[in-house]
Amino acid sequence: MPIIIPSLDPDKSLSDYCRALRERTDELILLVDDGSAANNRVVFETCKANVTNLVVLHHERNYGKGRALKTAFAWLLENRKDFSACVTVDSDGQHLVPDVMRCIEASRNNPQALVLGCRVFSGDHVPWKSSFGNNLMTFCFLAVTGRKFMDTQTGLRVIPKVFIRRLLNFPGDRFEFETEMLLGMMGVPLVQVPITTVYENGNKSTHFRPLVDSWKVVRVILKSGMRRMGLFVLSSLSSFVIDVGIFYLLYETVFNSETRGRLWWAIFNARGVSMIYNYLINEIFVFELPFAAGGLRSEFFRFVRYLALAAVVLLGAYFITKGLCATLPSVPVVVLKVLSDLVMFIVAYLVQRVYIFKQDGCL
Repeated sequence: MPIIIPSLDPDKSLSDYCRALRERTDELILLVDDGSAANNRVVFETCKANVTNLVVLHHERNYGKGRALKTAFAWLLENRKDFSACVTVDSDGQHLVPDVMRCIEASRNNPQALVLGCRVFSGDHVPWKSSFGNNLMTFCFLAVTGRKFMDTQTGLRVIPKVFIRRLLNFPGDRFEFETEMLLGMMGVPLVQVPITTVYENGNKSTHFRPLVDSWKVVRVILKSGMRRMGLFVLSSLSSFVIDVGIFYLLYETVFNSETRGRLWWAIFNARGVSMIYNYLINEIFVFELPFAAGGLRSEFFRFVRYLALAAVVLLGAYFITKGLCATLPSVPVVVLKVLSDLVMFIVAYLVQRVYIFKQDGCL
């Protein structure tokens, strides 16, 4: 299980870290020099001289962490075809060797899973900005993917070989690549291993640019979220068209004026068909959850929750509109109705994403 360490302008602690890894494992250590300055390249030579079974790959200039990982993945596929998974580790001292070994063990117990070594953002030693930022990113990922990641930016990951070739085609050359990885592997089983949160000397060796790289990460999440929201809107609009179309067909051609409960039956059947259609489209195409995932029993209870949500959305829209009418009597009712429907539309999306069609697969 090769260990990949992308690095830019490391200090001598990288050599110490590689020696500590070698004391615990005989696996290949693959360093990627991502365009370090000439005076820092001696560290890589020291690593090669002092640590066995260690290979160094060089970039002629700095391309970014994502590109460094892709370089390592491509080299492994070409030169070490017998590996079952690989480990990615940061070079800034945040990933302790015992934690790396625990993640490797978790991967051996769950060979088909993506293993994440997740920092625990609690305790007095954790800066409040780091804790707040992680909680915010966790919520954003939950809203977009339906999965709760304990640490969305962890660089300690064990990736099964079967997914490595796919990752070569993922966008992103810098830190946003790791976000693309999480978004692009939603059907993959997930194991999250709590690891030590290290904040020694402020982690000065990190090359994460707070504003630029944070924006790139957020942009990736927003892009995925907007795509899924767009699909959700199309699903809702097409369901509306089906509802109206079937109602018209039943009311005008199937049932005649002599049919008892003509209006009721036309509405009931049209709404029933459109709801089943909307449920299946949302499940399979919008939220990308395979039909009957977890078995028919799970599918049945998902549909029950969906029906319950539909009732809540209907009642919520009514009561919000009623409250707005009482609060803003000068505003046209139609405008208030649109506002209330928009609120409940967003609620419906979040509940379906986070609760009804959530991505399980966490082992």
